Amino acid sequence: MQILRSAVFHIFITFWTMFIFTFLSPLLLTFNPKAVTIIGLVWAKVVLLALKITCKLSYEVRGKENLPQAPYIITSKHQSTWETVFLTAYFKDAKYILKKELTRIPFYGWYLLASGMIYIDRSLGFSAIKKIVKDTTISLKKGNIIIIFPEGTRVAPGESKEIQPGVAAIHKHNKHIPIVPVALNSGMFWPKGLKVIKPGKIIISFLPPLNEELEKGELLKKLKENIDLESNLLANSK
Repeated sequence: MQILRSAVFHIFITFWTMFIFTFLSPLLLTFNPKAVTIIGLVWAKVVLLALKITCKLSYEVRGKENLPQAPYIITSKHQSTWETVFLTAYFKDAKYILKKELTRIPFYGWYLLASGMIYIDRSLGFSAIKKIVKDTTISLKKGNIIIIFPEGTRVAPGESKEIQPGVAAIHKHNKHIPIVPVALNSGMFWPKGLKVIKPGKIIISFLPPLNEELEKGELLKKLKENIDLESNLLANSK
């Protein structure tokens, strides 16, 4: 039964994504980030609702009291597509740091550009980091929330990758901006790829912010320890 439920959801999200980004594509022509954000907000909220109805997958948010006043930086564990959907629905004024390749996807990529998302071109090497720091600093000064997956890719529950240095470079130039580590267990229910989505409740936890003026090595170590420890606890929770 869950295989059928998952298939229905995957078919729905495919057609829903095509419909929403096509139907609301005239908004992309405005290049008004606040107006364009409506597209992502509506899309994400419907996807979360569809997950609950078709796959019986809900979620719980912990640590909301740890979120400071904007601007701040969200550094989240990345196990599934789920967190990109949830964070889009939860933070309406947030800007993702994402791979440039995503901006080339028809309609969806245009949305990313028009909504003011910050993209990184990894082929540029160190110059890419300089661009990210510049764009992020501008966005933070506007009062936006920045979302970054500091491991750089999705990882399975219980696994870990080194934190990429980009977040440290951003912190170096914005030491007064709090960094909020985020742990979750989404990969236990919606793993990478077109697989069966399990019923249950995803838990996402906003941890106490790191707002000290930490040096690069200490910052990366603290982020990794905090995110991994809490994510592993959530993965093993009943």
